[in-house]
Amino acid sequence: MKKIFTFLSLNNAKEGYTFLYEGKPKVCEDCEYVKVCHENLTPHTAYTVASVKEKQVSCQVFEGDARLVEVQPAEVEGAVEVHLAIPGALIRFNPQPCSRLHCEKFNLCVPNALVEGAACRVMELRERFVCPRTGVQLQVSLLSQRVEEEP
Repeated sequence: MKKIFTFLSLNNAKEGYTFLYEGKPKVCEDCEYVKVCHENLTPHTAYTVASVKEKQVSCQVFEGDARLVEVQPAEVEGAVEVHLAIPGALIRFNPQPCSRLHCEKFNLCVPNALVEGAACRVMELRERFVCPRTGVQLQVSLLSQRVEEEP
């Protein structure tokens, strides 16, 4: 697998840190590091820092210094309908329609690191539960956005 590098703020350049890449900001277009930061990242994809490198540069986005990091697509917990929760299956993640922010399962049903329609592979199954609002049976699953083939 090809190594992926980008720059992150000094505060976030830590192994295990996960972030959602939203795309290239306009301020980056004339930066000499634009290719390093953005060329190998896919918008609306979560990444986890695998290792931190020594290289440090000044960055307008972070309003200070940034450090070079190696990243990989993140594995994220999310609730999927039981019929889609098959280990190894390629799925498109669809968050549950929910506005109950106080629900203990809200962050699984509407995870920050996954956007609607994200291509994911079901890596591992965890607990099952029934949505208290809709009655839909859901399976907490570990989802990887490291998908070689689109579903």
